[in-house]
Amino acid sequence: MQTRYKGKLFHPVFLGVFFVAMATLCLEVILTRIFSFSIWYHFSYLTINIALLGFGSSGAILAAYPAIIKKERWKIVVILCTIFCAVSTVTSLLIFARHPLQPQTFFITPLRFSFTLILYYIGVTLPFFFAGSAIAISIAIFSEKVSQLYFWDLCGAAVGALLSLLLMNKVGAPGGILVCTAILLGASCCFATLISKRISFVIGLITLTVFILIPYVKDKITIVPCSSKVLSKVFENPDKFKLLFTEWNEINRVDVYESLKDKYNPFVHLTVSHIYSGSYPDFYYMQYDGHNGSNILHFTDDLNEYGFLDYSILKIPYLLLERPKVLVIGVGGGIDVFNAYKNNASSITAVELQPIAVKILKGHFSKWVGNIFNKNSHINLIPAEGRNFINSSREQFDLIQITVTDTFAAINTGAYLLMESYIYTENACSRYFDHLTENGVLCIIPGDHVFQGSSEIAPLNTRLVLEFLNVLQSKGVKSPLSHIAVIGMNSKVPGNNMGYAPLLKKTPFTEQEMQKIRSFVSRMGFSIVFDPLAHNKPENVLSQILTTHGIERERILEKLPYNVTPCTDDNPFFYNFIKWNALIDLFNQKKFIFYTPVFGQAVLLFLFFQSIIFSFICIIFPLLVSKSTTFPRACSLGYLFYFASLGIGFMFIEISFIQKFVLFLGYPAYAFAITFFSLLLFSGIGSYWTSKIAQKPEALLKQLIFPLAFIIFLYTVVLDTIFDYFMGERFTIKVLLTVLIQMPLGSVLGMFFPLGIKLIHQVNPRMVPWAWSVNAMSSVVSTIGAILIAMCLGFKFVSYLSILVYLFGITSMLITAQPRLVENKN
Repeated sequence: MQTRYKGKLFHPVFLGVFFVAMATLCLEVILTRIFSFSIWYHFSYLTINIALLGFGSSGAILAAYPAIIKKERWKIVVILCTIFCAVSTVTSLLIFARHPLQPQTFFITPLRFSFTLILYYIGVTLPFFFAGSAIAISIAIFSEKVSQLYFWDLCGAAVGALLSLLLMNKVGAPGGILVCTAILLGASCCFATLISKRISFVIGLITLTVFILIPYVKDKITIVPCSSKVLSKVFENPDKFKLLFTEWNEINRVDVYESLKDKYNPFVHLTVSHIYSGSYPDFYYMQYDGHNGSNILHFTDDLNEYGFLDYSILKIPYLLLERPKVLVIGVGGGIDVFNAYKNNASSITAVELQPIAVKILKGHFSKWVGNIFNKNSHINLIPAEGRNFINSSREQFDLIQITVTDTFAAINTGAYLLMESYIYTENACSRYFDHLTENGVLCIIPGDHVFQGSSEIAPLNTRLVLEFLNVLQSKGVKSPLSHIAVIGMNSKVPGNNMGYAPLLKKTPFTEQEMQKIRSFVSRMGFSIVFDPLAHNKPENVLSQILTTHGIERERILEKLPYNVTPCTDDNPFFYNFIKWNALIDLFNQKKFIFYTPVFGQAVLLFLFFQSIIFSFICIIFPLLVSKSTTFPRACSLGYLFYFASLGIGFMFIEISFIQKFVLFLGYPAYAFAITFFSLLLFSGIGSYWTSKIAQKPEALLKQLIFPLAFIIFLYTVVLDTIFDYFMGERFTIKVLLTVLIQMPLGSVLGMFFPLGIKLIHQVNPRMVPWAWSVNAMSSVVSTIGAILIAMCLGFKFVSYLSILVYLFGITSMLITAQPRLVENKN
């Protein structure tokens, strides 16, 4: 298929594709944030995954029914696609905002839940299907100029990555969706110039009107969370709760509200002994994405009002330290800071990932917390990611306190936002240990979502303690167990699922120190799970694991239903602790909890198989319905392998390297956006270069595989060293370095797709939409596949595997295309 092309770089179709790509990536990111708030993050995986599959399926439909875009008909179709995309986008927002999926009905009424989920699938898929159709049509029509077209496609997506950050911060999620709608109408305006300037002008006026109305309309759209989320009670019971503050950003949505009647404080009670009978200070609830969160305590100068802290397990580190210099990672509502202040800390450095929380504590609710963060010079509240802060800092601390920082976030295509997991890796613990003073203490309480009491093992805490042990052994510490103590929470408190409070000390625990801990634990009704100086160790699984070695320890670990082996930065999935073979038993026992990774692992597997089945249908469908003369099946397998390999290989590279950049840059959302932007931008430039190279596509393909393999291997080996060297530099320097590093990799990656399209166009132009569909589908499948592989074998393995994938794809294309090209010439 061809159309007249006058060599314009700013051809209306190119600009239209640019805006569609920009809006689509923006829409994907913002919908992920909305679904993470309105439904559980696992189900945002499901809906976004199927939507992206719908994006790729559009090419398969065009390949099966090429008459849709015959002659000049394609111009009308592409205009309608962008208009339908815009309309379905805003319609879906209005429906999903008021009618969230109810995951808790999964086991109660599975048929009704399945029907509702299918409706969700349809609603969220339509915008992506129409967007994909617009791009697929453009590639099919302009396949001879695919280098330039793909350049605009990738550049649009690159800008969309940055724009999503801006929109989430400035106009929130609903406003961001409306902006995406306006951008899609702008794309339609570009396409409409191909038919009539008058039609284009009318659509342009509508686009401008939508932009003008956004500031007035965005706050009118209320997004309601599902009833199994804590925040839902605020919407369901306005007479009992009052919403005080709401704000979106790229990390999550933050809500602050107060209870007008019930003053029970669940977050604080979990760490306090059951013997405490005194009062608690007043508080506000602060919720992240409608569920996870903490409390903002009302703070005054009268420290006697906070007597409950003397009964809290958080008191234990202060039994060993006098006027300590404290680092708090994950401030939340500030309880760890209040605790440090009450226990006479000489200096408190508080690091909080969520900048909205910092704004709340230092601004909106500063009076509520007694201006503690503004009037005390020895308290420094810093908006930063904890792991990046500790990597960049040269300070040492007497106490590093991390208490339940886990806030689950959702997958984006090509990325995963499980960034808090990096706080709990063995590499992180090693960094913390290095930043302790000579007598310093590290206390990490990750929380345990499946822990039910002293008779069961707390998997997350057990994994963390084993990481402590590995760190000590790697540093050549003699008698490493003498540096570890583990305190058990009060299992008599209903709903207490916090597990243990593990302590790691720079020097061995002394008898005097352990006696202080034993005395406090005895008075409070807590328990000592592991006492480094006790002659008779407690009879529990953790103690057995720590006091055994080699094969005997492996046998104990093998019998556990949980995977408690230490996590590293190469395999940072701290919260995925259920062994794969144990998932079926848990499912049969209905022990899944929707807001924990237990259910998330099952959803991840379901996602993978859902993607494979859907992709298989879309890839095979055009081959079945088309005539063999117009869609040759004999050579389709080689092209299938090539374009599938491009999708798989690209996502494998992106996912395996992006986690390194996240650790380097710090803020996860900014790191993802900058990394996406630079990789996509340089890939677009690489695509454009292929239009300037005189070599034949098949010859250039042969030459590209070696530089690609070399770059991937080099990055895998040296990136960590480079990042360690520049870790202390300013953020702007890090951003520039990140962009420069992406240049060679992105430039090479961007060449493969247009070269493949040129080859397949020479063989059979009708196969171009199908090839685009195969590439898009395989990208979605490989996003999940890469994470599953990394969970088992690590990210380095995924990056090395990408080299083999590209090699296989290029070989398949050359073997298949060469004889067909010769045949066409003859």
